[in-house]
Amino acid sequence: MLSDSLIALIRTGVPAVVGTVIAFLIDRGVNISDDQVTALSAALIPLCISVYYALGTYLERNVNPSFGWLLGNPKAPTYDSGEVADEEYTGE
Repeated sequence: MLSDSLIALIRTGVPAVVGTVIAFLIDRGVNISDDQVTALSAALIPLCISVYYALGTYLERNVNPSFGWLLGNPKAPTYDSGEVADEEYTGE
């Protein structure tokens, strides 16, 4: 079984890779000068990553949980509330 930290890394990395590939393909199809390619790539990569991630999470939450595979793992990570019990906190 995968730990929640590993699931979170997978679900971050997969959209980053897919979004970068999509941006690369879009960049190759656009005819612009070499000076503008860097600016276009710098804008397209985070945009494509964000759109892909948003689409994957939307489909997973609102259509079918199996769409989680678009993010690399169908199981969303779960996190503790982050609250520290009084007896664990020393205040130092």
